[in-house]
Amino acid sequence: MKVFQQLHASERAETLPLPIYRELNASEHKESADNYWRLIARLNVRWRVIECRDGIQWILQHTDGKKHGRMRWTGRSYCRTRDGLIRACRDNAGEIDAIAMMALESLPDWIGG
Repeated sequence: MKVFQQLHASERAETLPLPIYRELNASEHKESADNYWRLIARLNVRWRVIECRDGIQWILQHTDGKKHGRMRWTGRSYCRTRDGLIRACRDNAGEIDAIAMMALESLPDWIGG
């Protein structure tokens, strides 16, 4: 199964019809990859929030170093509600970037809802 990502306007040539999609490379499918495509917010240098590949939960992740020369991310908390996710972030991630917190607060009450 091929997965495609819609490109942002800044990545499109002005003369091409909208929307433009590109095929994701293999590493963008891995939740542990630094370039995972369902990033919700980068909280700070060591913590981020992603949407899981099945779209059923948000995952609070922290970086635990590099593997094979690439940054690797590990899940810490798995949340279905926005309030639970924000609580997990505050309890674990330390100082959270203000814009990242705004992104979290703008999520729906429940994932998928």
